[in-house]
Amino acid sequence: MDRGAWNCYAFDFVDMQMKQISEVWTLRTNSDPDTNRLVFVISGEGELYASDAGIRLEAGSLFVCQSGRNPYTVRAVRGGLAIYYIEFASARTYRQGQHWAVEDCPLPVQGIVQGIPVPIVRRCMETLYECWSAGSGVEAHRVQAGLTELWQSILTAGTDEKEPEASQAVIRSIQDYFDEHYTETFPVEELACAWGMKPTSFFQSFKRSTSQSPLQYITAKRIEKARELLATRDMKIKEVSKAVGYADAYYFSRIFKSAVGVSPVEYMQSFRKTIVVLNPFLWAGLTALGIPGDRMVVLSKEEHSEDPAVEFDLAPMRARQPDLILGSEKAAVWYDGLSELAPTRLIPYKRQSWREHLMQLAAAIGMEEVAVYWIRSYERKAAAARHRIHQSLRNETVLAARIWRHGRVRVFGEQRRKVGDFLYRELQLNAPARIRGFAFEELDSVGKLNDYGADHILLFTEPGLDAGCIHELKGKVYQAGEYPWLHYSALGHEKALAEAVELFTKREF
Repeated sequence: MDRGAWNCYAFDFVDMQMKQISEVWTLRTNSDPDTNRLVFVISGEGELYASDAGIRLEAGSLFVCQSGRNPYTVRAVRGGLAIYYIEFASARTYRQGQHWAVEDCPLPVQGIVQGIPVPIVRRCMETLYECWSAGSGVEAHRVQAGLTELWQSILTAGTDEKEPEASQAVIRSIQDYFDEHYTETFPVEELACAWGMKPTSFFQSFKRSTSQSPLQYITAKRIEKARELLATRDMKIKEVSKAVGYADAYYFSRIFKSAVGVSPVEYMQSFRKTIVVLNPFLWAGLTALGIPGDRMVVLSKEEHSEDPAVEFDLAPMRARQPDLILGSEKAAVWYDGLSELAPTRLIPYKRQSWREHLMQLAAAIGMEEVAVYWIRSYERKAAAARHRIHQSLRNETVLAARIWRHGRVRVFGEQRRKVGDFLYRELQLNAPARIRGFAFEELDSVGKLNDYGADHILLFTEPGLDAGCIHELKGKVYQAGEYPWLHYSALGHEKALAEAVELFTKREF
């Protein structure tokens, strides 16, 4: 008989706590990297942070990870968070001839587990906590039984039927309609009925798919177009207002300020400075904030092109008479010369997240409110992207790798700052067990990617690369360019979201 037919699981229960978190709680690290950590939210709302990426938590959320060395921090919002926290090790047991064999068994899912049966999971947690609190040997069997039931709930999560394809197709069609006709006024309820959906069902499905109500979605489209016009066109406020669908310029100004944090006039005034940009992540951040290209003197868009041993030619900068110079900490060796030309601000690249980069850039040009608006908008897009992608992939594993022309291959681990943070914390995709706990590994052939056992492989390739060797790869393969995936910036993350949805759902975001 096949060994898989005999599979069962054994558990070593390490610790369990029920926590009431009013502000911040850090999950302790464990010297044993094979120990699993599990957080189940009983009530409240919060966020779980690993590196710089946040994962939203709410009642019924189930988060799973291996201990490793990476600390996780839980932050409560809106009055606190109640959670169950479990640490345990797991092993697979099976019959081998006349004997039983045991082998390590890391959890096949990581991050937020989608589609769990919340009532069953909660009952399992309550039973486990009762047994663990009792602390007697008699309860050990009940602990094993409770963990087994919980394990099965995790393994079968997301195997329920996907949302009806027709319903999803209708939602995407209405999104497309909004994207094209956002300046118009029409009863959304009638539009839903015209597509054959009940208004209540439509509103629920639309918000689940986009993280916004239809009105919020249309308003966001109008505000984005208004930002573009205010930054790039010489138009009066009333002209911009009319162009994006608002007949009343005063009402438009109130809506704009409520969303962006500054009035349309203040927003326009922010773009009058000429800015010298020394590094590409800063150019991308300024672009995300809405700074038009003709207001920036960009010395390089190549991420690692700057060399601290070579001096900048200050003549072209002096000719543009900049109001501000922005660079990374690598430009510190030229700071004196640069600051003689214009006020100079150096922003750390390696030591800060892209969100921190964006906020510091915004502070340098007096646009902090706009940065807050942009990040809030990004989080909504990320939530919608997660929903769309999880509908397609469920809990299947995703591996990312880079291929160069000379045959070199790099596998990106779960701990990689750019790709790892984005795939496994922003999008909360499931990482293959073998990539947990490291940043990257080098391989000498593409075929060795099969050793990681991923269901889906995302390959970053250079332009013109003959990637015919990918036919030997198992699992579903997606090819993508190095940009925006390997560009660590606000703009890079936003564009990667769009590409991720297009790749993993085969539908443009």
